[in-house]
Amino acid sequence: MYSEQETSDLQFRSVDSPALTARYDAADMSYVYTFPNGRSFSMNVPLGGITNYAAVVATDEDTDIIRYTEDGVLAAAADEVENEGWIGSFSANETGSYAFTVESDTRDNVVWETYTSRGSFRIIRKDVPVNLSFIKAPYGFEIDGVYLDGAPVPVKDRQMTVLEKDGAYTVDFYPARVQGAGMYSVSFIRDTTPPYMTFSEDIHKGVIEGTLYFQPSEAGAGVDIYRNGLKMSAVPAGISAGGSYFMEVSDAVGNTREYSFEVSHKRSTPYLFYGALLLFVLFIFVIAYLRARRDMGVL
Repeated sequence: MYSEQETSDLQFRSVDSPALTARYDAADMSYVYTFPNGRSFSMNVPLGGITNYAAVVATDEDTDIIRYTEDGVLAAAADEVENEGWIGSFSANETGSYAFTVESDTRDNVVWETYTSRGSFRIIRKDVPVNLSFIKAPYGFEIDGVYLDGAPVPVKDRQMTVLEKDGAYTVDFYPARVQGAGMYSVSFIRDTTPPYMTFSEDIHKGVIEGTLYFQPSEAGAGVDIYRNGLKMSAVPAGISAGGSYFMEVSDAVGNTREYSFEVSHKRSTPYLFYGALLLFVLFIFVIAYLRARRDMGVL
């Protein structure tokens, strides 16, 4: 996007999302992205890419980071950082998705140019599962190969590949338009399968005798239970009270499975039997007592 404004002394030009020139600086082990005005910013991970390591974004003179977010939450903005309202770099160590905006200015006696570019990257761990539906090639790269559990997966699109199965992935990227760069690879475990719950009885039969016990399929899975619309403050070892239940079990990735069921207890057969027997004994006792009274009256 290009806009222009003139005053009597100076002409202002603003360019949004300009084309960037990409190269790899082997000495600094960083990817450098240059604006049309010759200014640049650098990253140790390709722009728009995924990395298994900590990431750093830095700018050169007359170029600043005016805001960045972590998982969609504002981490810093121009009016909140430093006295000048700008930052020249930031680092990211935690897993998550990061987005940032870079602004570069050049000026002389005639023209003041401002270039604005937006970038992103994501940090994941090789041994920590993630829920990914697709993966895109970083800026200037193309997808060269995709491997699932060591076996090659056909690549239909060099810019984006859709992930269909769970497992251990390795994706290789070819530097089609990044001068001086070599192949770039990222590895991760995809997990889109939610944990499930095993119950001691069929929860759909409507009548539960005794206590209903349950066990999640994954250790460390989160369990939330609602009884009659109210969340239980603690997860019990078993459910013994009647009512309408909603149960949610989830893993660390965010995969979730839900259960809804009714629990209505009935008296068990032994108690009914003993109760009936007691009533029968009382009945016999009353009959015997009345007969005794009658016989005493006759005597």
